[in-house]
Amino acid sequence: MKLSCLQENLNRGLNVVGRAVATRTTLPITNNILLTTEQSRLKLAATNLEMAITCWIGAKIEEEGAITVPA
Repeated sequence: MKLSCLQENLNRGLNVVGRAVATRTTLPITNNILLTTEQSRLKLAATNLEMAITCWIGAKIEEEGAITVPA
């Protein structure tokens, strides 16, 4: 995955979806944020298994892909 986007937009999106990240959990993946590229946009998603938040931000996509990163 290779992309570029405005730092301000990425920071704002991470702050929004970060509210859904689990703080204490037995599933370590719920401590992460999913980054996925789709149709010239970056999708940010997080869940704590009770609620999920998804946010889309505009980005220049050079290579499609997906990854999770610690929140």
